[in-house]
Amino acid sequence: METGRLLYVAATRAKRRLHLIGHADENKEGTLRVEPASLLARLWPAVEPEWLTAAEKAAPESGSAPAAGAGDSGAPAVPRWRLPGDWVCPEPPAAAGAVCDPPRENREAVVYEWAGDTARAVGTVVHRCLQHIAQTWTDAAAEAAAYEAAIRRMLQREGVPNAQLDEAWGRAREAIERSVRDEQGRWILSSRHADARCEVAVTAAVGGELRRLVVDRTFVDTDGVRWIIDYKTGVHLGGDVEGFLDREQERYRSQLERYAEAFGRLEDRPVRTALYYPLVQGGWREVETSRTP
Repeated sequence: METGRLLYVAATRAKRRLHLIGHADENKEGTLRVEPASLLARLWPAVEPEWLTAAEKAAPESGSAPAAGAGDSGAPAVPRWRLPGDWVCPEPPAAAGAVCDPPRENREAVVYEWAGDTARAVGTVVHRCLQHIAQTWTDAAAEAAAYEAAIRRMLQREGVPNAQLDEAWGRAREAIERSVRDEQGRWILSSRHADARCEVAVTAAVGGELRRLVVDRTFVDTDGVRWIIDYKTGVHLGGDVEGFLDREQERYRSQLERYAEAFGRLEDRPVRTALYYPLVQGGWREVETSRTP
């Protein structure tokens, strides 16, 4: 049961492609055998015909000698091409620019010095939910309600202790509700924008270094401007909200500058960047960069 669940979870997380790699031995009777305790054994009734077809294509023609390195069964050895021992990966060309990678979870490290691992877990869950909302947007009120039960499970998977679970759940739920009810949040998450994407991974030469960056939300508005928006799930409990946002703007300016530079290498259009704090009243702050029109 547990093996089947593990296989299901692993296979259903694929975004665009799923590659399954397994190993089957040829027994004395010349038939393929899989390890009974392996994940491949669970799939064998469905994949055996394709496996046999592949084995037939790889087998030598009748009467030919076994391939070099073949085992006792006479099955051809799998050819291997190895790099020389002194091979060194070359530096990317100066004009390499930037490359958009498939969505991925890794991102630049964000410091949560005020709350630790629980705050980080809340941020991770909110980012995932907002990504899903942006990709499947229907009705704002329904969207927020649909995530209430899922948020708790996601926080538990992120390792939030039971003693902090209720507070973390409340904060994540509030961040999502405010995002779908706030006019600015709805504009950010709208699917009507051109080239709207979430969790976009970009590899680019930025500041003389090859960097891997992940952008929370990006799209092109009706004026042809590329927007790059970074979600923040921090809170501000005191007064002087404007002062708080001013400080946050300076804190994250260099990060947004790197995002703008990376996208500037991908396309020729104006770029604007902003921070969005759904848990802060008026928590939208555009951040000027060298590419701001």
